[in-house]
Amino acid sequence: PTFETEHNLIEIRRLYTNEAGVWKDGFPAIYLAEPEWKKLEAARPDLEAAARLHVNKRVLLGNFKAVEASRGRIRLLRNWLNQDPKFNWRYTIEFTPELWRRICFESADEEETALAEDRARV
Repeated sequence: PTFETEHNLIEIRRLYTNEAGVWKDGFPAIYLAEPEWKKLEAARPDLEAAARLHVNKRVLLGNFKAVEASRGRIRLLRNWLNQDPKFNWRYTIEFTPELWRRICFESADEEETALAEDRARV
């Protein structure tokens, strides 16, 4: 980021490919400070369960940021208080199951263990 802060920031951003197949930055990124990231990590089991059960759950991360499980999907929201759908899509990042696993698991072994536990529950 181009601004100074006392926290290390984690940048989460949508990317796209242009006509030439080159990856480009999408709309403004959502930056999470370390305390916000830790809240996201702590909420991970509850969010995953809510997504699997199609139950709505929202966790406030701070500074107008939240993560929510809704209709079986997990989304990261910035400026979530604004209810205008024309505005919200720009500041929402929806996680595919693969992306969510990549963000939340530090190793392939941890991911495989979690998948095995999920399969055992079903």
